[in-house]
Amino acid sequence: MRDEVGEDLRAAFLEMLELAGTECDVRGERRRALKQVKKKEGYVVFQFADEFAIEVGGRFMEIATETRKARQN
Repeated sequence: MRDEVGEDLRAAFLEMLELAGTECDVRGERRRALKQVKKKEGYVVFQFADEFAIEVGGRFMEIATETRKARQN
């Protein structure tokens, strides 16, 4: 039963990513994430569906920002 609940929660999280997620470029790979600005004061937190390695000081870029769109035009 616990596995079923976990699978249902993951399915709901993946649906939230699809509806409200933002695209990020992580070392040239596109990944969707939920962007949280109120989770920790002074920080922006991105929640990805799957874990992946990133080096200390590593960076990724939110693709769907207005600033990025303006620079591309």
